[in-house]
Amino acid sequence: MLGVPFIHQVTVVPFLAFAIGVDDTYVMLGAWQDTKRNLSPEKRMALSLEEAGSAITVTSLTSFLSFGIGTFSATPAISIFCKFIAIAVLFDYIYQITFFAAVMALGGRREAAGHHCVFLWRRMPKEQICKAKSTNFISPTHYFFSNILAPFLCHPVTRLCFLAIYGLYILGAFYGCSLLRPNLTPSRLLVDDSPLTHYMKLAEQRLWSEGVIGRIYVNNAPDFEAYPEKLDRLMQLVSELESTLSQWVLIRLNFGFESSTITVNTLRTAIKAFMIHLERF
Repeated sequence: MLGVPFIHQVTVVPFLAFAIGVDDTYVMLGAWQDTKRNLSPEKRMALSLEEAGSAITVTSLTSFLSFGIGTFSATPAISIFCKFIAIAVLFDYIYQITFFAAVMALGGRREAAGHHCVFLWRRMPKEQICKAKSTNFISPTHYFFSNILAPFLCHPVTRLCFLAIYGLYILGAFYGCSLLRPNLTPSRLLVDDSPLTHYMKLAEQRLWSEGVIGRIYVNNAPDFEAYPEKLDRLMQLVSELESTLSQWVLIRLNFGFESSTITVNTLRTAIKAFMIHLERF
């Protein structure tokens, strides 16, 4: 899409759009098969869209809204992915009710004229065309599923065999899931041309590979220069942490935050220096 950066996660969007499109296709084909064969192709197409149009519209609308909400995510990767898939769902809906409906109408005309479904230049015999248009006609596929496959699946021995196979499938699925190792690192959530990608990969290789670093954040921190008593409370919190954490954490804490040397003056100087560097940045 124009103006939207490309990320690796977007490569799965065509497969998701294809799955949604195939689902809508089966809905329309099922509605077409429910119409009477002796009707005109235009009438059958109208009845099919009347039956399947509401279902396709509702499913496409819910998918578009769900991914549309995801575009407001604060994570860039999630927002970009949702933008791509939302546009894909919208395109799929327009495609289904325009191009695919037109192809179905052409297929209906081919069926009404008696041409072969694969070899379009071949025309079926007139007797076979009349037999196919009759209301009591049962196609070979319908006969196979209704008279052969359905009784076979309903047999008690068959049901027990499939139940055992399904149980083995569930056990294999649990075993396979136990072997999976998540590898969704923060660097993969960034766009390809992000300047943070290089530093995130270095952090993953050099820092985070040694273990998770514990961090403590103070939300809505007050102005310590205007309220010195707030700084005393913060120093008390640091002292409590120093008395509860282990020795190696204490070394890191003292290295990154020297509580014994922080005063209002040093804090004021640090803030001014930070603002100067921020302006240069």
